[in-house]
Amino acid sequence: RDDEIRKGYAFAAAVQNRFSLFEKVHITPGVRIESFFSNRRITRVPISLADGSTVGSDVNVFGTAISYAIIPGLGVAAEVAEPLTLYTGVHRGYAPPRTQDAVSSAGQNLELDPELSWNTELGARLRVAQWLHADVAGFHLEFQNQIIPPSEAGGAVSGNSYNSGHSRHTGLEASVTFDLAPLVGKKPASFSLPLTVNYTYLPLAAFVGGLFDGNRLPYAPEHLLYTQLRFTHRVGIAAQLGLTYISAQFADKENTPAPTPDGLLGELPGYAVLDARIAYTLRRAGLTFYVAGKNLTDQKYIANRAPAGIQPAGFRQIFGGLEWAWTVRKSDRTETESPSPAPRS
Repeated sequence: RDDEIRKGYAFAAAVQNRFSLFEKVHITPGVRIESFFSNRRITRVPISLADGSTVGSDVNVFGTAISYAIIPGLGVAAEVAEPLTLYTGVHRGYAPPRTQDAVSSAGQNLELDPELSWNTELGARLRVAQWLHADVAGFHLEFQNQIIPPSEAGGAVSGNSYNSGHSRHTGLEASVTFDLAPLVGKKPASFSLPLTVNYTYLPLAAFVGGLFDGNRLPYAPEHLLYTQLRFTHRVGIAAQLGLTYISAQFADKENTPAPTPDGLLGELPGYAVLDARIAYTLRRAGLTFYVAGKNLTDQKYIANRAPAGIQPAGFRQIFGGLEWAWTVRKSDRTETESPSPAPRS
């Protein structure tokens, strides 16, 4: 009933340089130029008949769109102590509109502006031997133009339906990896037990000015959490357990809380997904046998409501596999071969 082809061609060039002061402060300015050329050709569309059925009809609709931007940026990092680094940065953000948004179903170029923003961050990075890695940063994003594709229920065909104007985002993100092995025994060299926690807190993600001033942006959850506990032993045993949590989200700019019968509007409830994997590796043969499970609690959740209603997800999956990795030994190299140099930090 539907058939269309969307093509995109991107061209980019960038230059940057790193300046170091006293081998402790590093300043990196740069600039990037991006352009995106897209076209959309529709060859078949659905048509509703009087009896309620739907059939496909051949058409030939074609449209193009062009977007480009100059993106400057500046980053500064300072090694204030042996394990601690402070950093800050500001850069221009750019994202072209999607092809299906920029070109209407009638082949009209909706003249959508790209998503442009100024993005700033301030953070600290801590490295203590091999057992603790931590990175915490606050960020602030100011979008001059936030593109929000409407649902099919909106019937929007003009650029004003997509260009949603100014929006503001402020939050905190943290990533911590802590190896628990040293706490388990005096000689933990035979295994590792890293615990990783990634967390994003986004208290502010709202429109600024206009009809939707103060409303939260669609599909902008306040909390995102991913935590993983891994176990690896030198005999070849490996296991991991992961938990993903995403808090509730709105599906529209009006922040409609109650779901509608067609599923297009309404809040998307938060959900948590539990994954696990266990594997054994025969190192000499390069073979790894594994069993993995996704969403072990079999929790059903709404992944999306756009553009045509509820898209369910969250079905339990359990599968196994066999991986083979072949590594060239030193004795297999020819006399003229030499290993690649190790990257410099």
